[in-house]
Formats: sequence, C-alpha cells, structure tokens
Amino acid sequence: DGRYLLKDNPTEPTQKMLFGRRVVVVSNRVLKTKSGKAPVIVGDLKEAIVLFDRQQQSIASTDVGAGAFETNTTKVRAIEREDVKLWDSEAAVYGQLTLEETAK
Repeated sequence: DGRYLLKDNPTEPTQKMLFGRRVVVVSNRVLKTKSGKAPVIVGDLKEAIVLFDRQQQSIASTDVGAGAFETNTTKVRAIEREDVKLWDSEAAVYGQLTLEETAK
C-alpha cells in the first residue's frame, strides 16, 4: 500500500515505527504542507525546547466595563505567563519532503 518503510508498533497498534523509532503523525492543521512540500521534524522536541512556567497568573473581572454593564453580565479575564526557549539546537532537525502528485 505504498507504506513499506512504516511499520506497525507491536505494543501500540495505533502507532507506527520507522527503523525501530516511533513516528508521530501531526495533522496538516498543525504542520501545513506548502507548495508541494511536507514538513518533517526528526529528533526529540522535549530536548530541543524547554517550557518555562513563570507561576504568574492574574485574574480580573468587571460588571461595568467592556460592555458588561449594557448586557448585564460579568466579564472575566485570566492571564498566565509562560515562555518557550530553544534549549538544544541539535536535538531536532527540520526538513521538507517533496510530494509527488498522483495521477487521477
């Protein structure tokens, strides 16, 4: 069926493997295919980037401003401060595969 390199993972039937490594398929909504090229990320993204949770949250509410008075509602705003930084630039590699159009 054209997927000769992709093998089923015997321990997890919904996962696939390539050369003994787990393959994670991400939808086109997250990684878009552009100009006949499909994005591919090889590596460990958990080692490549780090997420900093600044432990700073703020919550505010109003029943007067932002149109709340006119609509007889209470509006609430929550802000959480987080940051993402590159940790190891060699832990993952970004590439693109050229897609061939199939004849219809």
